[in-house]
Amino acid sequence: MSWHAWLRRTMEDILVLDAVVFWPVYKGNELLRLESVDPVTIKKVIDESGRMPEPPLPAYQQILKGVPASEYTSDELYYFQRNSRNGAIYGFGPVEQALMTINIGLRREVSQLQFFTEGNIPEAIAGVPENWTMTQIAQFQSYWDAMLEGNTGARRHMKFIPADASKVQFLKDAEATLKTDFDEWIVKIICYAFSVSHQPFVSMMNRATAQTAKEEAREEGLGPTLDYIKEICDFLITRLLGLDGVEFKWQLETEEDPQTQSTIDDLYIRNGVWSIDEVRQRMGLEPVGVGNMIWTGSGPIPVKMFADGTAVQALLSGGSKPPDASGKPDQKADDVKDSAQQASEKKGPERDTTERDTQGNQVATKVAKGVSRKAQTFRRKKFNY
Repeated sequence: MSWHAWLRRTMEDILVLDAVVFWPVYKGNELLRLESVDPVTIKKVIDESGRMPEPPLPAYQQILKGVPASEYTSDELYYFQRNSRNGAIYGFGPVEQALMTINIGLRREVSQLQFFTEGNIPEAIAGVPENWTMTQIAQFQSYWDAMLEGNTGARRHMKFIPADASKVQFLKDAEATLKTDFDEWIVKIICYAFSVSHQPFVSMMNRATAQTAKEEAREEGLGPTLDYIKEICDFLITRLLGLDGVEFKWQLETEEDPQTQSTIDDLYIRNGVWSIDEVRQRMGLEPVGVGNMIWTGSGPIPVKMFADGTAVQALLSGGSKPPDASGKPDQKADDVKDSAQQASEKKGPERDTTERDTQGNQVATKVAKGVSRKAQTFRRKKFNY
């Protein structure tokens, strides 16, 4: 059985019965397989104090066709339930919690189905002249139905009765009958019981509200369910496999928005949480051999340098040398950097001469503008006198 098939079967038992039962099958001391058992067939046994008996007394009975088939101790059969209660020995699953609302929803759907299949209320009633006889009305009704009849059935045809022929009376609104706010209320209650978002089943909402509802559904609904499955798997790993220090861990799906996921990847890579190779492997690309780095203002520094204490010295000296594919400083890249610095120092005098010429031109321009303004002022004064 694949992992997905096992998980779907387990979630079915959790949501419907609030019980998951496993029976380990051994060959000697070797565990061969872990079989899932239908929780409906398992009966809990309690002693005179109302508690589950300890081994070697049986704690569970399997009832098949009303007859006890076998008995198991608490070490031979593993019974998990999520919502335990003091007043009952069995759990309280989401289906049982929303049972009344589910019944209302089922009867609501039956009513919607009968809108198309049952009923004696016509879609509308139209009047005909009062002097018409029933035979004439029946003949006109047959003519009207033969001309406009579709696949919705005779129940939805407009009926003619002796009344004012200028008026047509519509008896019901199909839109209001088939879907109302009551349907959305039923959906919200059921989605709340199953800890899922009701967003896909209700009227449209703005993007901010929809995103908030999605995040709340994941944190309050999906999160506790994942934790409960993890507890079951951790118990089975420790009890059956005897692997102390080993735990089950979920690998959650990535963000659906590529832009948001790229921002998360960039943040984790720059802070040394992820390496470039880890992100490439998740995307299905081949690794390039670059380890975890912490990106500073002076450049990337391998996380190993922080562990061995050489990162502080690298930061004080102006940053670390760029790492090669193995994560070690690249001497060639350092030589290129030194060559570029020496070339820049050789061009220093030429750059200084260019800067002096530019500054001289700026001063000359300012002097010329000042002389021009003084000349204009002198001409204005001379003209006025």
